[in-house]
Amino acid sequence: MTELAQPSLSTVAPLSPSTFVLDASPFVVGRGRDADARVDHPSVAAEHLVLLRRADGWWIASHAAAVQINGTPLQGGTHKLLRGNRITLGAGAVLTFDDGVPVAVERPPMARPIEPVARRRRWRLPEWTIAPRALLLPGSIALALVLIGGFGWNAWREVTNRPAQSPELMSESDGIAFDSLFAVTLDHIERGNVLLENGAHDAALREFATGLSTLSTSRLRKNAYVLERLDELRASIGEVYRSRRVAVPPSLAARAGARQLRGQGLSSKLSPDDFSVALSTVMQQFSAMFAKSIVITGRDHPEHLSLYGAGGAVDVRARDLAPDQVAFLIKSAREQGIRVKDFSRDDVLRAQIAAAMKAGLADRAGTGLHLHMDRFADRLDRWTVR
Repeated sequence: MTELAQPSLSTVAPLSPSTFVLDASPFVVGRGRDADARVDHPSVAAEHLVLLRRADGWWIASHAAAVQINGTPLQGGTHKLLRGNRITLGAGAVLTFDDGVPVAVERPPMARPIEPVARRRRWRLPEWTIAPRALLLPGSIALALVLIGGFGWNAWREVTNRPAQSPELMSESDGIAFDSLFAVTLDHIERGNVLLENGAHDAALREFATGLSTLSTSRLRKNAYVLERLDELRASIGEVYRSRRVAVPPSLAARAGARQLRGQGLSSKLSPDDFSVALSTVMQQFSAMFAKSIVITGRDHPEHLSLYGAGGAVDVRARDLAPDQVAFLIKSAREQGIRVKDFSRDDVLRAQIAAAMKAGLADRAGTGLHLHMDRFADRLDRWTVR
């Protein structure tokens, strides 16, 4: 027979015995308070590991430095987990992975007692008190109805108890295609966030719709994993609208129960902790160079949480920075492995700011400089400074 298990992570001594069922995707492993698998150990970062569930299993989507699988360091990118993998987060912090695939359990055959051979009795017709033919036809009909009913009941039970077919597995080539499409989708959603923030509601809606249609019109659109990601994206977009107190367009409504994404699943250059350290270094270098401070104007907004995870991105908006100061800030950030995106160059945003200034609505005009910094230096789009 088979015994079913659930995909899970289990701690290895000297960590306290714990088992974490993988019941969410993305699934965060770390020391942070909001981690799905909280591992309280000095060598574990707040968001040390992020796992994603695909149709073909669980994958490591992003991770902090020095993560090892069975003693081999991960060099970046995604990595599929296999049953029994030992995941080393740091010295003394090790987890094992169980994929939850049914495991065949052999059971020893039960010994049957030897029964004495009974002497076969010869069957003979009973002595009917009425004519046999008068009972034979009704009895045959009754027996047939019983047999038909029995077979029908068993067939109905077989159909209703049959387990639902699992979704078609995503091949390696489909997984690569999905990651590429997902990156394009996130870029459109990110631009929609910025447009919505600056009051360009129609343009924001077009960007959100374009991002979702990148997946929903692809050849992977019927895959169960892709459908789930689409619902999570809609839930995240809805949270962005609600945070800005704007009604969610009906076309972007998610199905009931859809989870909001907590950080996108593509591999990152820096962990949240590494990003925080690198950003502090940039701020210190700028202050030492120009004797003034940079003010962070956006951190852990709903759009940041959905696209980058907690502590994964910040915004810098300013009107009083000279061109050489802006250039130094961007150069210093890139040297620390931080991606910089300059939304100040966006044509729609420029037109929005110009229209607000012309109408005398300076408070709606945004700022002259709008830089976005995050921990995904390997991702490039039209706003990424290169």
